[in-house]
Amino acid sequence: MERISDEIKRFGINTIGAVEKLVTTSFLRSFKEYMRDESGVSFLRLIILYDDIEGYFKRAQPKWGQMPRDAFKLLSSKYGEENVLRLLTVYDKKLQEDDSKEQLAT
Repeated sequence: MERISDEIKRFGINTIGAVEKLVTTSFLRSFKEYMRDESGVSFLRLIILYDDIEGYFKRAQPKWGQMPRDAFKLLSSKYGEENVLRLLTVYDKKLQEDDSKEQLAT
């Protein structure tokens, strides 16, 4: 199984300080509004996705297959539903049908 650290490196982040700079007030506000409870792995992915969703898919080349609805809502609040759906289609990802949280976290 691929590790989140591999995705982060492919995205171009090499230090914790670089991740910390991506955690904006806007991200934290949206995270609190849309997310119920996520693992640390999902939190890291969401930080990067929120910062640069298209760059994440292009550079990080994620292996997960489905995006939970709450993550979709968070990202849609910044990028718009149409754009997020387009990117999921382009990068062969699915929007999760139920409320299970396991896919983005694996």
